[in-house]
Order: sequence, then C-alpha cells, then structure tokens
Amino acid sequence: MIDRGALPLPVEIINEIFQYLPSYSDFPSLLLANTRIHEIARRQLYSHIDDVHGAQAIRLLASLIKYDRPKSNISSSSLLRHLPSRHELVRGLGFDFGNNRLSVNALVLIHNALRRLPHLTALTLEFSSTDNRRLLSWIFPLDAPFKLKSFITSVRYEPRLARFLESQPELLDLSLRGLQSITPFTLKRDALPRLQTFRSVHAGPTVIAEIVANRPVQGVSLSLYSDHDFCALSMLALSSATVKRLTILILDYAAPSELLPQVAAHLPDLEALHIVALVAQYDMSVHVQDTLRGSASLLSAFPSLRYLTLMATNAKGTAEDEASIAACWAKSCPTLKTIIMPQGKVWFPCNGRWVCTPTNGRTGSKDAGGEAGCKV
Repeated sequence: MIDRGALPLPVEIINEIFQYLPSYSDFPSLLLANTRIHEIARRQLYSHIDDVHGAQAIRLLASLIKYDRPKSNISSSSLLRHLPSRHELVRGLGFDFGNNRLSVNALVLIHNALRRLPHLTALTLEFSSTDNRRLLSWIFPLDAPFKLKSFITSVRYEPRLARFLESQPELLDLSLRGLQSITPFTLKRDALPRLQTFRSVHAGPTVIAEIVANRPVQGVSLSLYSDHDFCALSMLALSSATVKRLTILILDYAAPSELLPQVAAHLPDLEALHIVALVAQYDMSVHVQDTLRGSASLLSAFPSLRYLTLMATNAKGTAEDEASIAACWAKSCPTLKTIIMPQGKVWFPCNGRWVCTPTNGRTGSKDAGGEAGCKV
C-alpha cells in the first residue's frame, strides 16, 4: 500500500512509467490507489486520447462536457477538490467515425466538446464517405479556446473550414483528406504563419497554392492526377521556405521519365522523395525495370537527395532486380543514404557497397554495389 503522504518515486518518473502501460484497462486500479496516484494516472489517461471509434467516442465526448469535480461528501481531501476537470487535461484527441453515420445530435456533441478543451494541441477527426458529403466544417468552433499544433480531418474544403484554420496561428502540421467543394477555398495572407507540413489527398493545384503560398512549408504530401498535369508541383515552389520532403501518390499515368524531371525542376533541393504508385507503370515488370534503370540519370538533378522511396501496387521482380536498380540510382545520385524499393527492402551503403535489410531485420546478402545492368 502506497503511503498517502509520500510517493515512492518522483512524479516525473511515475508519469513516465504510466506511459508504458499496455492498455487503458490498467488505469481503473491506479485511479483507486490513493489521491496522489489518482492525480498522476488521471492526467496520463486523459492527456492524449487517440484512435477512439463509434459509440465509445460518443460516450467519451459526453463525459468531457459534464461537470466532473468531486462532490464534497465524496472526499474531504483538498487535493481531490482541486483536481482539474477532465476536459482541462486533454492535449490530444483522435476520433474515427469512418464506419458510422452520425446524427445531427452527435455532431453538436462534437462541437460542444471542442469548445471545452482549452489545452488541446492535436486534433484528428475522420468521418465516413457518406458524412463527408455533408457540410461538416461548422463543428469546428471559430471561437475555440485551444491553439492547435497538429490538425487532421477528412472534412471537405469548405469556406467555414478555412475560417477555422485562420483561427489557429500555432498550427505546424496540417492534413486535409477531404474532397474539394464547389465553393472557393481561400485563406487570409496572414493565416497559418508557422505551417511546416501539409498533407492532402484530393486537393488540386488551386487549393495547394492557397495553403502553401507565402508560408514556411517544408514537407508536403499530395496526389497527382493526369487532368492537372504537373501543376501541383509548381504550386509548391510558392512556399516561403525550401520544400525538403515530398510524398507523391500517383493515381494516373506518370512514367518516371516524366515525373522526375518535373519534380527536379520545381523542387531541386529535396532531401526526401517518396513515391507511392497505384498504376501499372510501376509494377516492376521487365519493361518497367528497364525504365527505372534508364531514369537513374535523372536523379543527378537532386544534389541534396538522401532518402528515396518507390512503392507500387502489384510489385513484381526479385531482390536481384532491385539490387541492380538501386546500384544505378546510387551511382547517379551519390548523396543517397537510403532507398526503399517495392519489395519492401531497405537499401543502404555499407563498407563501400549497397546492401539490403530484409523483413527479418538482418542485413541481407544481396549486393547492390556492382555495375552489372547499370547504364548511367
């Protein structure tokens, strides 16, 4: 039994230990231990609430807007009486309603709960494809008491969402996975002055320019569509900072021989380039392997590139195929430190040659240091 007057360890160490508890089911016992352990466990339990779904999320939201200070007849402890309310403890909140269709009452509950979270810094709200066809951005209060640093949502690009973003000057990491709406999405020039990372799925060049222009964005994730050509890449050059990290989701035809020169032309100072291809042009067939080898010389246009990833659906080929391609790319771009190929292996330099780490975590025997098949 832990003495009520003292803790066996400093509060900071106990708090660190509680972070490694395997599940939330361990917290009820801690909350009943004594008032001091209760306070530490309570802060840890409510500080970051992530990946909560459906009915459980609704119950949690309802609890956050309840008055939850202990009644005087429950405990005479002055410590308990001065504990902060649950909603004052929440720093991070993540709800996934992707498999639910929410009623208006549930959406109002979300809105009201957000208005009671003064210390919230990270917010994730995902909705179903059905709900995302509705106007949902009103759930984000324009007079919110919090200042976010990270914000992720699947809500559509609506004017009201833009107004909410304008009320969050501390935002560093923004991920908008919603569809574009027919109404213009515009931001004030002084909005999001500290934005560093922007991720999108369905944003076109106009929206990308609206968010990136004159802001210190250094990391971007976007999708490329054939009807937009490569305009989205040109919009990234509008950032007030140098874009160093780029992730591209290819949904339409864009051969490496076309894509890499466009990326280099607009973002020559990239340090990390990640390509996720959902088209057959990257399926690692014999023809594609030759295309990737032939594209090696294009990588010389990236003088600072350190990390390169190419992931593709229906990836075929062998480790030897990847070894040959990795050797070509490394020869053309000597600054490369890591290459991830479609088979999932991580290639890296070791003792003057390129080797791979297979899924078992041990360094493989495949050697990508040779010249065979390399035409640079």
